[in-house]
Amino acid sequence: MNTCLSPPCLAVSTTDCQADVAFVADSSRSITELEWFMTKQFIIDTALGLKAANDKSRVSVVSFSTTVGGTVDSKATILTAACSVKPTTDVALDNTHTLAELEAAIWAIPYRAGATDTSSALMAINNMFTSPGSADVPKLGYVITDGQSTINSVFTKATADLLKNAGVTMFTIGK
Repeated sequence: MNTCLSPPCLAVSTTDCQADVAFVADSSRSITELEWFMTKQFIIDTALGLKAANDKSRVSVVSFSTTVGGTVDSKATILTAACSVKPTTDVALDNTHTLAELEAAIWAIPYRAGATDTSSALMAINNMFTSPGSADVPKLGYVITDGQSTINSVFTKATADLLKNAGVTMFTIGK
């Protein structure tokens, strides 16, 4: 089996890719501002590789620390934040944005510098992936974090299990 991870191979393999992809990005105080910048750049690069603005792949971003996300609509306007009680996304899972709008929306996500509430962030993507009208395509979740939850940590595994049972393939990226 040949494996190629260089950009030309990735470009070929993702051209016809169809998936809903959610990034769950830790912006707690243990993440430096430089690491937060690098996290957003990684998400943008991955979204561009998926050609997320086409009718095939859709990308969502949920940032978390003590609170979880705000909402950025398809015009990249920051709306009111809804905290852990009712998690929301920073970039909604839809295919109404252009790649430039998606990139601008991701850059607009603020660095929060609080504690780490991974469970509520996972619940936000669970709600998105299981909502009525969710596309019947592979669902991928990427958790980007530097460590363990400091808020609601007893619920993190149970929430991850909900995602697994809903058919979401989860990946964790971190230190």
